[in-house]
Amino acid sequence: MFMPKQNIALIGYRGTGKTTVAKKLAKKLDFTVFSIDQEIEKQIGCTIAEYVKQNSWPAFREIETTILKSTQKLTRTVLDCGGGIIENSENRLFLKKHCQVFWLKAEEPTIKSRLAHSKNRPSLTGTKSFLAEIEEVLKKRTPLYEATAHYAVLTDGLTMKQIANDILRNIYELKIAAVIVEPTIKDAIYEIQKVQKRAPLLELRLDYIQDLSQQGLKKLILACQKPVIVTNRLAQEGGQFKGSEQERLAYLKQALTYGVDFIDLAYASGPSVISEFQKIKGSTKLICSYHNFQEVPANLEGVFKQLQKTDADIIKIACMGQSYADNLKIFELIQKANSSKTPVIALLMGKYGKMSRVLSGFFGAWLTTYSSLSEQPSAPGQLSYDEVIESASKFFEF
Repeated sequence: MFMPKQNIALIGYRGTGKTTVAKKLAKKLDFTVFSIDQEIEKQIGCTIAEYVKQNSWPAFREIETTILKSTQKLTRTVLDCGGGIIENSENRLFLKKHCQVFWLKAEEPTIKSRLAHSKNRPSLTGTKSFLAEIEEVLKKRTPLYEATAHYAVLTDGLTMKQIANDILRNIYELKIAAVIVEPTIKDAIYEIQKVQKRAPLLELRLDYIQDLSQQGLKKLILACQKPVIVTNRLAQEGGQFKGSEQERLAYLKQALTYGVDFIDLAYASGPSVISEFQKIKGSTKLICSYHNFQEVPANLEGVFKQLQKTDADIIKIACMGQSYADNLKIFELIQKANSSKTPVIALLMGKYGKMSRVLSGFFGAWLTTYSSLSEQPSAPGQLSYDEVIESASKFFEF
């Protein structure tokens, strides 16, 4: 099984879901959960609230540090840490050194709503209730969480299952591009704002947007706070764009003027077009893509070599699978690309392609897969964002 090399530690303010998420992660990874707070209560023989009332927060923090240090001997464990464990610099150093640390992050209104029905929460400030003090304590702790965590995971508006999946995506090192295929500028911007809370990379399919305009494209690019791939797919490669070829390319050229991270330009656009984009792309990286909706061609390596000649920064090859064995052809291509130090995205489309859409990154592809956070696929056999992660969990069990 693909295993994390270290224990997993969850940090974050009260109400961010650490305890529930720890259980879900442990089940997926076949790990054990170790709750710092539960272990403290076991040792002190009373609740944390009672102990703090009778003693003090500094006294509690000393016990917390001792118990945290004792976890160094544990393996295959998810540590469910108390919200204030990061207030001790010794604890921060320990966690960063010995664990893969995930900060479950939430805004103040989210935390307040989640804690609204809680009882017996001791005040952290001693002067305000545990609900009234959230803003003050969060402001103090946020830099400490940032300094301790290897990854920050946004939890606002997400289920505990989705939060666990976002952690697993990082553990499995899945690089997923969330595809935006909305029909209008307004819908696309709404989708961008929603999905970039979870996805590390976006792909903006301009050919799906029916009211596309120059001003609309500018709004779309400005809405993207994560790295974005912009493409306007050719009709012969599954594109939906209704304008002329000149208009199709004009939108991609406009995207370049905004300094987008990546442009995906079809190899079928022709050598003169690719050459033109190479000259004007500036700091934008060019992805040269090839799609075959019938099969994996017998000369797959030859296709790859032809795309290499474009001097694109990244080569993308997506083919329709005719059998599960075609996945092996994709993985072999990725390994050959790696040997020539050529960044490659290689996927198998259709019902046989699930394996490639989950494992291609594990074989060294630059991008694991494309997916939609909704259930609406933009390519045959495309999995949703959560399906990719959950499928990875199943593959890595073997």
